[in-house]
Amino acid sequence: MLTNNPAKVRNLESGRIPAVRQAPLTVGGAPTNHRNLTTEQHHMGQLPDEREMP
Repeated sequence: MLTNNPAKVRNLESGRIPAVRQAPLTVGGAPTNHRNLTTEQHHMGQLPDEREMP
């Protein structure tokens, strides 16, 4: 599964769909999306990828 959102993994597993592996989905950081990436990490619990942060 390509996702930075642990809640998606939990939701699938609660529906008896096992997640064998979770791989981060890297979008690339830029000054224009820094605020959005930070918000997703803090408020939605998404896993950070240091390569995304400018």
